Amino acid sequence: MSSRELFYAYKETRVSLEPASPATVVHAQVPAANGGGGRRLTSRLVGGSGSSSNGGSSSISRSSNGPSLSSSLASIAGGSSSDNNNTFTEEERFYRAKNLASESGIYHRRHHDAPRSFLWRVLEGGHVLSIRAVDVAKHQSDSPASTPDAPLTLYLHFTKPVRPGCIALADPSQHDVLSVFVLDESFYLHHLHLRPDVFRKRAFANEADLGEAWKPYLSATFNFKQPRRLVAVSASEFVVALHDGGLINFRRDPQHHDQASASWKESFHSPVGLIQGLRSILPFQGGPTVKYEGTNLEITAAASAVTSSLGIDSDDTSSNSTVAFFFSVCLDHRLRIWNIERGEICYTGDILGLQRDPHEFGKWSIDPSQTNLLRVVNLGNQPGTAIVVTYSPVGAGAFKFWTATTTAALDNNGNPVGGVGGARVEIEPLGSAPEPLLPPTPSAADVWTLADFAVSHTAPRKLSLWMLWKNNLIYRVMTMEADLDSVASDWQDNWTGVHTESGAPTAQTSGPCDPTDAAEKWLDLIFFPGRFSRATLETALAMYERGLGATKDKTGKRGGASSSSTAVSTSTSSSSLMESICTVLGSTAALERGSSGAMDYDLFRSASEIQWRRFYRLLVELDKQRGEALALALDPDLGLAWVVCTDCIAVARECSGLERVYHNAPSSQTTASNNYEKVGRLLAAGATFVDSFSDGMLQTSEAALRAELFDDASSKTDEERVQSLGDKAGFWRHLTEDECAQVVDILGDNFEDVDGTTYRTLFSLFDDVVQQQLQGGHDVRYPFTQFGQKLVIRGIQDTAELFWQILFRQLILLVHMEFELEDERVALHSRLDVGQVYVRLIDALKRLELVKWLSRTEFSVALKRSERESLSGSFSGAGSASGSFSAASGSFSTGSTSGSAAASDENATQIITALAGSVGHLLGLGELAGSVSLSSLLTDIIVDVCSARSTIELDPAMIQCMLLKRGRPDLSLQLGAFASDDPFSTYVQGRTFLALRNYDTASLYFQKAAVGLSTVIRHPLRHSAGLIDDTEWNLFYSGLPNYYAHIVSLYDRQKAYAYVIDFARLSLQFVRSKANGLSARINSNGAGSSNSQQKGGSKGGAGSRHGSFGAGDPAAEAAALSSTRQEMLSRLFTAATTLSRFDVAHSALLSMGQPFLAQSSTSSSSPPPPAGLALQRSGLRYLVEKMSETGQVAALLALPFPGSLRDTVDDVLEQKCRAAMEVVRGTPWHHVLYSWRIAHNDYRGAASVLLDQLHKLQQAGEGDKFLAATTSFEGSGDQAGSDDVLDTPVTRQYLRLINTLSCVDPKQAWIYTEDPLAATPATTTTKQHDTAIPSVETTDDQPPTQTSTGDDTQPASQTSKKSSSGGDNNPMASFLKKAAAAQRPPWRKVVTLADLRKQYQTELDRIAAIQNNQFAFGAEGAGDGDVTMGDI
Repeated sequence: MSSRELFYAYKETRVSLEPASPATVVHAQVPAANGGGGRRLTSRLVGGSGSSSNGGSSSISRSSNGPSLSSSLASIAGGSSSDNNNTFTEEERFYRAKNLASESGIYHRRHHDAPRSFLWRVLEGGHVLSIRAVDVAKHQSDSPASTPDAPLTLYLHFTKPVRPGCIALADPSQHDVLSVFVLDESFYLHHLHLRPDVFRKRAFANEADLGEAWKPYLSATFNFKQPRRLVAVSASEFVVALHDGGLINFRRDPQHHDQASASWKESFHSPVGLIQGLRSILPFQGGPTVKYEGTNLEITAAASAVTSSLGIDSDDTSSNSTVAFFFSVCLDHRLRIWNIERGEICYTGDILGLQRDPHEFGKWSIDPSQTNLLRVVNLGNQPGTAIVVTYSPVGAGAFKFWTATTTAALDNNGNPVGGVGGARVEIEPLGSAPEPLLPPTPSAADVWTLADFAVSHTAPRKLSLWMLWKNNLIYRVMTMEADLDSVASDWQDNWTGVHTESGAPTAQTSGPCDPTDAAEKWLDLIFFPGRFSRATLETALAMYERGLGATKDKTGKRGGASSSSTAVSTSTSSSSLMESICTVLGSTAALERGSSGAMDYDLFRSASEIQWRRFYRLLVELDKQRGEALALALDPDLGLAWVVCTDCIAVARECSGLERVYHNAPSSQTTASNNYEKVGRLLAAGATFVDSFSDGMLQTSEAALRAELFDDASSKTDEERVQSLGDKAGFWRHLTEDECAQVVDILGDNFEDVDGTTYRTLFSLFDDVVQQQLQGGHDVRYPFTQFGQKLVIRGIQDTAELFWQILFRQLILLVHMEFELEDERVALHSRLDVGQVYVRLIDALKRLELVKWLSRTEFSVALKRSERESLSGSFSGAGSASGSFSAASGSFSTGSTSGSAAASDENATQIITALAGSVGHLLGLGELAGSVSLSSLLTDIIVDVCSARSTIELDPAMIQCMLLKRGRPDLSLQLGAFASDDPFSTYVQGRTFLALRNYDTASLYFQKAAVGLSTVIRHPLRHSAGLIDDTEWNLFYSGLPNYYAHIVSLYDRQKAYAYVIDFARLSLQFVRSKANGLSARINSNGAGSSNSQQKGGSKGGAGSRHGSFGAGDPAAEAAALSSTRQEMLSRLFTAATTLSRFDVAHSALLSMGQPFLAQSSTSSSSPPPPAGLALQRSGLRYLVEKMSETGQVAALLALPFPGSLRDTVDDVLEQKCRAAMEVVRGTPWHHVLYSWRIAHNDYRGAASVLLDQLHKLQQAGEGDKFLAATTSFEGSGDQAGSDDVLDTPVTRQYLRLINTLSCVDPKQAWIYTEDPLAATPATTTTKQHDTAIPSVETTDDQPPTQTSTGDDTQPASQTSKKSSSGGDNNPMASFLKKAAAAQRPPWRKVVTLADLRKQYQTELDRIAAIQNNQFAFGAEGAGDGDVTMGDI
């Protein structure tokens, strides 16, 4: 059948198989069989004689396309290809082995559905079998949302490679496991039982999770028979087709499937007699053979084989008897049907039903590489009947439809024998298609090969046929649906195609006015989510660098290739892949000066552009290998077709209405409707018109569109907006007559085919799906799995880009048509409302722009706790071959410790798109396996997300909240262009700039949103993606004080204290205004309300204020205001002291002690609540300490403090002086207190401070440091140089003390001194300042009598002498003195001015004696303790 133009009813959505997180990859090593490798066949079997035809070349083999591709890659990379085209470069060879599958397929389970569909792939030359679940949605209808996902990919490593065609999967009805049969090159059988938890948790629970992987089985038959195909009958039975056409049936009791001791029972069946079978083993005695991959295959060997029960499965699941038939298409172009249980052939005949000469074997032989030639479809409504479809690749290729019916075997008397297992099969051509049917090819210009096909029974009398065609690395899919009663007629008319995007997108050419760098545009294109895998990028970079190294070798720089290879490995491991690409490509172009001496930027830009395009072309060519089709799979229950490729998987979904019109616009088959034909011409005209634009015209038009999408156009009419876009784009200046004539040729003169109905039809293609969704409601009873979500998002990416291109072209075309015609009678606005159409297009484009941004923006997120727990275990995603599976422990070890694995699981992350992170939970199906196919449901969801009137809301503010919650304010800033002007969106913009530490801009947004977010609302919405908690939500919609209090807390977290001060003042300002009104209400209600308010304010609970504004209860409002006020004063004080704005801190401190509400003249003023006083005292202590430590003593003395606060300041300073043991260095607390008391005319108090400092100077040994030896530049203050030889810090302190006490009336010139070693509880229970510094009685005119106890009192001169001698520096002496002081009560004495002068003179005498080298010994009995070296 000749090819013709196809009508595209389906579209392909391709999904990459690259894992989103390394934590979802599990490696397991399947141990080798005991005793080494298996027994192999003799050379007689491999090299025997016989006729052969159609040797081993494969038209669908992946490796057959390698040489030409490798050569093209080498030429693109810049290197020279090898003379041997069959070799690949080192990087490409490694890339193909690790990432590209040699075999692959999808298996759908029949009895269990969680998970239901599995993708298996063979990697690394057959040594690795990869299995993963590919369910689109969760199938369990009772609670699909709670069903755990199965995101893990299992990599099973085999010691020997897996034999091609010897992998089969089965689903036992009794147990929820996946049975996997694998036959390796050593002929050992591995039977694996994979439980669903294997794909959910990284740890294997026990040995049963892998079945019999640790105990392979070897059949004795394989000593002289070579396996060709392995086909599963059930979980406990499989069939191996041999090279000579025979079969081996392996079976065992299904009740003991999980026991290793249950051995397999083998049954050997041969299509010929025993003598002929033995003769085929001998050389030169067999029949015709076909040599394939070094093996001589008999012509009765199976090229393609399937098993089927024909719908008569045994109801007795415990019985070992099963009903199964083995269908095979053999190399001799014949169909053979076996009864597996009886081991006999039920039917043999030509696969096309043709009568041919048996001796014409060479003409009708089948290439052994053709493995997809047969399909059997059971008719569910007719048990025992099936449709058999065979395909002959001979010649042009043809299909044949058969009807297979089971009948009972009869004996000689006509009685049935053998029971159910003795059934036979009768086969005859389908009545509606008695002759072979030639399939149409996708196109007549190319040579296409049928690689695979699938058949399903869709309705009681309907068949659906899907075909996969290949041409080198390109493939196309076609489908046909036919009625069983009219297959031949439907074969001619019902063919439709699956549209596949051809060609990779490319970046626009960079120009001098381009706002973005060329590298940025190319990086956005290359790193688009799902476009290229990381392995492809790394391999392309390595090949590109190798090409650069080869070029250097040609110019004489030896060693360039090896060094380049080393460099790429180093750079790739030490920096990110994106940086590595920029580094390598940036090194190829240099900015040089032109002939005029100026920098030649144009040359640099063009050189960089050439290198980027060269690297991108290499990347595209390498990526084409990932898209080579291997198999076609069809899900009969869900109606979804899959194309399995080497490193990706493609799903054929139905085209949407707009896609159907767009992809079939040139075809006459589009639709019979005249309106849709007009829409098709309108789309074609837009594509033709805009495609003629240059890159510069496109950039200008897109820039004008961005301004129209995001700028405020409320002040313009619709017509003005159309005019503005035309003026900004300015494309009309560059149009030619030919380009305008193309539009007229398609749409007619004066664009007569364009009217209001045409645009209404165009917009209806968007809204039809949305209206259906609205009628049924947004139902997600079956949420998408992780793989299904990835599939849908990939479809959204493709659809959003296509729709955006279509509508952008229509917008440009609309502007062109509006201003092209000057005659008002035929102008476009005379036939339709151009402004309304323009607004609809702008709204749709803005939605698509948002969807595009969300679908292409990726970020890394930590796995959820439940996911981390499910992914935690002993299996490691890194390193595969080094691990081993222990049958004794049932665990897999990789050599790494459990601690590191646990740490890795704790930090496990995955890459998701912003669309998945924001609305992924809203994506799901309302029905599954219902009347509507899954391919149609996927399209409905994709179009719904892209539509401007979608049922799925994409609120930019909510998405920004999600991004801020995940720590990506940079992405939130990019999304700010889509934000609206409502108060909450404005607030979110402020949060974005706050996270970016742009505090000024954030402050403007917060103030702009203040009124809207502080107005009282009865039931506000509380949705913020977890960014705002309930406590913070209570501060919204409850008045400006609470709102600004929330802003203060935000700035406080960022430690932006300047803005904390500003917003705290704003909050306090509105608290005062609110309090004034509240006071009037309380006074009008009477004193009772006031008292209750004071009680509520004394509690000061923070929780009582949230959301209480506007409640109507004055007492509750007063309590809320009081709590807000106290918090704001506290934050204001803390921020001000941190920034050393002590005047602001002082003002806040004074406000803490002021009454909250203004009292009326009739009510008594009440003191501030105790909580405020406690906060005030604590703040005052902190303020005094902060100002003293920062040297702001003068500012502290200038601050006014009321009487109680002034005493508190004195107490704080006095306590610091008592606690200060170091008076020479550090904060001069004594100096601060001395200055404070002098400033407040407390000279006796100042003198007591100096006396305490004097004692501590003496204890520190400062009395022996002579200041005369210190130059003026070596010290300052007390340590400054002096000309007096008797000048010491102690003597100077005496002078200050005497001078200070001299300022007092002589009658009051006395102070107390106390025992410095006394620290008993008796003294600490008195006033705080009595514990260290002498107190002063100012009420008595006479000095009090001296108080002493026992003989412990000693003259002050002796005390000062012992202090100055440094005796306290001796640890033993200090210990003895403290012990003695603890056993006696403290002493207290009065020191007068005369005593101080006498002590001063004594100190001078002691110093003079020392200067004259006169050292005195201590008097006997002068002290209480023994004489020590410290006393000398």
